[in-house]
Amino acid sequence: MKTSRFPAPLSGIVPPLVTPLTAPDSLHHHGLDSLLEHLISGGVSGVFLLGTCGEGPALPFKLQCELIERACSQVDNRVPVLVGVSSPSLEDSVGLAEHAADCGASAIVSTLPYYFATAEEHQAGHLVRLARRSPIPLVVYNMPACVHQTISIRTLQRLADEPNIAGFKDSGGDMQRFRQYCDLAIARRPEWCRLVGPEHLLAEAIAAGGTGGVNGGANVCPSLFHRIYQAAVAEDAVALRRLQKQADVLGRLYGQPETIGSVILGLKMALGLLGICEHHTTELFAPPTNEQWKATESVLAQLATWGLASV
Repeated sequence: MKTSRFPAPLSGIVPPLVTPLTAPDSLHHHGLDSLLEHLISGGVSGVFLLGTCGEGPALPFKLQCELIERACSQVDNRVPVLVGVSSPSLEDSVGLAEHAADCGASAIVSTLPYYFATAEEHQAGHLVRLARRSPIPLVVYNMPACVHQTISIRTLQRLADEPNIAGFKDSGGDMQRFRQYCDLAIARRPEWCRLVGPEHLLAEAIAAGGTGGVNGGANVCPSLFHRIYQAAVAEDAVALRRLQKQADVLGRLYGQPETIGSVILGLKMALGLLGICEHHTTELFAPPTNEQWKATESVLAQLATWGLASV
């Protein structure tokens, strides 16, 4: 086993890595290596594989394992690698956690079990069992838009008793709930990472007690989100206003109306135009239109004026 230590707490920007593909079931090896180097040189504090932006649940299990192995090898312990293992099947999640540990990952990430509506105590029990069987720490992931369930404060209180749980990532978008999560963690488990997903909430989340962000836009402009994080920690309101305007422009990559699919496609089109990796997605999502390509080019041109992207 080649696991690397998980920081306590993990802080900074941990991009939810898009999965570079050459076909729905084929990993783009060179693109993955290039993307990881782009992120590490941009100042990220870790990378998160097989999350929502990574199309994790839509990828074949064999490709998931290949991605973990290749990414851990390329990162080579320079930053922590977190791996999404969300599945209603505990055995599948444990198996992927064991593979991740063998490859050198630092932690796993899991949502509540989806598809079946179960009682709250059973939802929490699934994560407790996963944490106890995983050879590396578990970061719990609140993603109600995808799993249609929310991690309650009572559930998080129960999870705080588990030594192999190392924090949470919250993509619910409810800042009142995020503050409650942070207050609980600071009081009970101050070593926990307290990460926020929605990138427009990054600065507010840091002020509320968060330790960092898992922000999709950091795939394209990692240095921008690193600077937002630093400005938020320093409470530099002037820098935050300037940087947030740039992040708002980057957010136009996602189109309107913004959906999970449009976010993934927007990120991959931008990375394709930047020459970092190919733009292909899984077959769940429609290929980009000419209008989407033109809109993406326009956003990148604006970002380039700030030295953030160059086609």
